Amino acid sequence: MINFALIEIVISGVYFIVHPFWGFHAPRFLFLLFSLTIACSLFLLRSPLSLSALANGMIFVLWINFCIAISYSGGIYSQILPWLAATPVLATLLVSHRASVFWVIVSLSSVIFFTFYFATLAPLNDMHGEWRGLASQLGLVLIIFLFTWLFYKSRASLLKKLAISNVKLNARKEKLLAQHREIQAQKSFIEKQNVLLRQQNAHIAAVNKQLELKVIQIVKSNKTLEGHWETLLSITKSNTINFGQLPEALSYIAKTVAKSLYIDRVSVWRFNKEEIKLHCLHLYDVTNPTTQVEQDLDLRNIPTYFENLRQENVITATHAQMSSATIELSKEYLKPRAIMSMMDTPFFISGELGGVLCCEHRKERIWTNEDILFAQALSDIVTISIMANQRRLVEANLIEKQSEIIIANETLENRVKARTQELEYQNKQLAEYAYINSHLLRAPLSRLLGLVNLMRYSEVNGVERETVIEHIQSAGEELDSVVSKINKVLDFENPFNRDIFSSNDN
Repeated sequence: MINFALIEIVISGVYFIVHPFWGFHAPRFLFLLFSLTIACSLFLLRSPLSLSALANGMIFVLWINFCIAISYSGGIYSQILPWLAATPVLATLLVSHRASVFWVIVSLSSVIFFTFYFATLAPLNDMHGEWRGLASQLGLVLIIFLFTWLFYKSRASLLKKLAISNVKLNARKEKLLAQHREIQAQKSFIEKQNVLLRQQNAHIAAVNKQLELKVIQIVKSNKTLEGHWETLLSITKSNTINFGQLPEALSYIAKTVAKSLYIDRVSVWRFNKEEIKLHCLHLYDVTNPTTQVEQDLDLRNIPTYFENLRQENVITATHAQMSSATIELSKEYLKPRAIMSMMDTPFFISGELGGVLCCEHRKERIWTNEDILFAQALSDIVTISIMANQRRLVEANLIEKQSEIIIANETLENRVKARTQELEYQNKQLAEYAYINSHLLRAPLSRLLGLVNLMRYSEVNGVERETVIEHIQSAGEELDSVVSKINKVLDFENPFNRDIFSSNDN
């Protein structure tokens, strides 16, 4: 199809170019339109349309162009009329023999149509008629030859491919025969394997039975987990846990654990870091609900048990009095209380060991994964309860401190005012004292010291000496008077005031 399209495009292009020189009666645009139509049809090869439909479409376009050209160039007398014989050839090459029969009928019908429709039309005579006839006949012979040559080339290519395919098929046949022999050889082996398969089927049936039992166990576990989940939801929504006091919360948790796990004893222990002991916060015993709190456990006497708690390990023991993790508790704790099985889950507060939730049973008990997960979840709830209690204590303390701060703030203004007045009074007293010191004390003292120096370093005799002594005596009396008044003020705790020194004797 591609070769046919390219040949038609080349031939139409040549006729389009030489049209002005040969004077064809067919319109020139017809050759260009035909080339463009065939070129566009090449792009349709990638479309969903079938190849036979595209090939028939190309032949139809060619037939339409022939008919238009024949109608312009003389009808039955046209030199293009013989070209209708090319359509069956193209149908044979591009589509099938059945398609060629259809196009033979179309071509014959077209010749008959042009014979009767143009019956009264005279032959076209012009100066180029011979050359146009020659060109038309040569083109017809050439195009039929080319299409025939393409057909035989395609046929030879197909025959070559068929020969190669036959060679491959023969090789495939030999391979299949070899495989058949191999299959025959394997048949006996397969029969032997069937015996083994029957034996394996019996084994699989046994395994399936075990799987069924496992499924039943899983369903039972899921049912247990659902029950534990509902219990945990009810605990987390409980007002006792979220808003109650710590003893009430621990009592609620212990009873819930004992009821959910069907065990005899549940206790909550708090770790004392300073004394390295476990202190029992609450104990619930199904057989004796009024049991008092247990004695403290010194963890220094049970180091293996203590180390497991610090490593965040859940301690499970079906036979607690013989288990390596709990044998240290056997003599002092387990045997006196007739405890057979125990499961201890540590809880942590702020990243440090906070204590342990202890689940105990007086009969042999195998602790399942569901039991362990449930106990771990409840130990976390114990942590939440303890932290909530601590938070409430801190909040109460903050409220108390806040009340004290409010009262202190109410009296702060009065105290500031009194302190300010006191400071102002002390500043005023300091100013008065500075004035007294610099004026009243320093003046007579300076005169006294000056007169003493005068007598020491000058030769004063006679009347002058007596005069100086009188001045010294006067300055000393003045200084004594000032000191006496200061002492009197201090003795009676009176405020300093320069007015007390303004009498005439100063």
